[in-house]
Amino acid sequence: MTTDTNAQQQRRALTPEIEVGRPERAVALGSIFAPAAVTAAMPILESSASFGLTLATGGYLTLATAAYTQQISARVLEMIPGGDILHGHRSTLMLSSALTTSGLVAGLAGGDAGSLGLLLGFLDVPSVEGLASLTWWGATGILPLKLRKVLARRGSKKQRKKAGPKLIPGMSARERDILLTWAHFASDGPAKDHVMTLRVLRPDRWEAAIVAPKGKPVQVRAEAISALYEVPLDQVEILTGAHAGECLVIVHAQPRAAVTQQTPSGIKGLWELRVAKAGVLPRSYVDDVQARDGVTGLIIRANEDAPSLAQPNVYDLAGALRTRPSLLAYTPTTNPRVGHVLLMDRNPLQDKRPITSAADVAMSASGRMALGMMATGRKAVLQLVDRALGALHVAVVGTTGAGKGGVIQLICLGVHVAGSAIIYADPKGSSNPTVEDMAAYSAGGPDDVIKALRVANAVLDHRIEESKATKTKNFTPTPERPHILVVVDEAPEILNGGEGAYIASRLSRLGRSVGMSLLIASQTMLADLIGGSEVRQQIIGGGTLIFLRVAKEVVSLAGAIPEKFKTVDPSQIPISWSADEDEEQIFYDETQEIPEHDRTYGLGYIADHTTSPQMFRASDMEDAAPYLSGIPVTHPADVPWWHDVEALAAIENTVVKKKATVSDDEGGAGFEPGYEPGEPGLSLLKEPTARERVLAGLTWLHREMGDIEDGYPVKEIEFASKVAGQTLQNVLGDLTKAGDIIRVKKGHYALPPSDDQD
Repeated sequence: MTTDTNAQQQRRALTPEIEVGRPERAVALGSIFAPAAVTAAMPILESSASFGLTLATGGYLTLATAAYTQQISARVLEMIPGGDILHGHRSTLMLSSALTTSGLVAGLAGGDAGSLGLLLGFLDVPSVEGLASLTWWGATGILPLKLRKVLARRGSKKQRKKAGPKLIPGMSARERDILLTWAHFASDGPAKDHVMTLRVLRPDRWEAAIVAPKGKPVQVRAEAISALYEVPLDQVEILTGAHAGECLVIVHAQPRAAVTQQTPSGIKGLWELRVAKAGVLPRSYVDDVQARDGVTGLIIRANEDAPSLAQPNVYDLAGALRTRPSLLAYTPTTNPRVGHVLLMDRNPLQDKRPITSAADVAMSASGRMALGMMATGRKAVLQLVDRALGALHVAVVGTTGAGKGGVIQLICLGVHVAGSAIIYADPKGSSNPTVEDMAAYSAGGPDDVIKALRVANAVLDHRIEESKATKTKNFTPTPERPHILVVVDEAPEILNGGEGAYIASRLSRLGRSVGMSLLIASQTMLADLIGGSEVRQQIIGGGTLIFLRVAKEVVSLAGAIPEKFKTVDPSQIPISWSADEDEEQIFYDETQEIPEHDRTYGLGYIADHTTSPQMFRASDMEDAAPYLSGIPVTHPADVPWWHDVEALAAIENTVVKKKATVSDDEGGAGFEPGYEPGEPGLSLLKEPTARERVLAGLTWLHREMGDIEDGYPVKEIEFASKVAGQTLQNVLGDLTKAGDIIRVKKGHYALPPSDDQD
């Protein structure tokens, strides 16, 4: 629908309806004949009648002039009988009444000679009287010319009962007044055919979009809006629209300076000026303000023209609201148009919350554990096992001294109490001694740490074979086949390539379905340092990310932190609560130590694959050792060689190599990290072609999903083969022509039937 059509529709809805019926036709004919008829009748009228008629005509001239100059409000026009005709024919009525008045004045002043001179003086053109008569008749002749369309149309048999504006159902009186005022005095006047659409109508202000006719720039000034709606100029704002033909008008009910000094309207005005209009969280407003115990809660809603709220950058939001990032928390809700903001005088997370027993962090039967507390007062929950998704992975990222070790201890204690087995790899050899006490297997130091990963890889292979033999797809932990948590501390030391990265990639990709979670601790999420892009994607796409304080340099590196964590910027977490208040201090005393109670250990942001980052602080636990008494270490009882010393030693000392062929036993798309999918027997030295990738992907889909009557959609093939776009379409076409695959229907392909199926 074009802008012109919109303009026509709105003008029809908001301006008086002019029905070409008998009243309008009578007014049109009267306007044409009144000047000549009244002037001709003056000689036969008595003087008192002539004078009265002159006064009445002069009064009507005044009314018509007021209508022509738009000095009559829309509400008054509605109350005047025939106000719609007066507004629609204001120019011709003013001209007709002016000509009639001049004829009356000529008759009163000059008598019969004056009237006849005005009527017939054009016969004596060279005279002054003749020129005046000719001018008078010329102006009279304009009337039928301007009213020709009205006279040419046939009148309706039935007069509409309602000649006033057609109101839209549900329109409030205030909204009607705003739109009627625009339609009568702007859209039909200086801003010709400009369409106004109200977007926000609240007690403190209203906002409207104004669109010019198609192909024309918008012509609206703040001065015109101020005069039209009779509000002070400083309460009117004109903002640029989406294009040159659109603008946004904002009219405040009171001076904006006064708005920001009120409460709770103060924060609403502050949000409007510094957040919404500044672009930090555009097209949003504060719907409600709630306060409790030094915390102010804001309910943020999207404007009517916005489909949802954007995810704000918390650092920018804190600056806009004149506070610190550690004193502000933004939480999205399940409604995409609503969000919650907490403004804190003092962060409640500043108070440590120590655990009282191991039960406080124990993982439940649903695979969830309470890791700490969020700024909102809710528990920060970490999930490691899901009935549908299997075992879930987690990454704990933070710089030295941010509290990674404490978070790892909490997680390990939670799964240990719940009966999970722990395999612990520690490149340093002394990062977390208490975790070693909870682990079924641990290896530390630069030379031995790889042994823990080799053992984990062997358990993975055993469980894959066991699942294949028992045809088990969804993992359910039992005492005989427990959930296993593989912990890799200081991950970049061992996962930056080679054997360690290869095993981590296998665990992240294949461990879910057999109940093996991978926990990596690192100072960054750079793929090259945590086992490759496969590990990174598996954690981001289906696990939980915990970001504590990180170095500013880390944030600037591409890929160091996921996109959704850039909105909270973990590098802005202060090292201590008092440091967050020292913006006026330039020089620091390096010899002065930070008190333990003032440190922000465990403060960070947590998010799983379905949620946005939220501020939390891990529960305080100096050491897990006091809580281990009486809790036995869990071993994977389903692994037959676990207690076989010789077998275990053989596994520890056997290098895990990349397989030279693609194994159908290993889930995923049927390929190992380090090379892309290909046909069985594909050499590692040969770069696989797109054709080989597509065939390997279809083979994996066939194995995992079985025979599907309609074949596999292109999207599934793209996911399995990692070949996309036009390349995938070309390969599918070539393979179909060669008979290597079949096209079941448009967009669906499958492998040809095997000999057994034939």
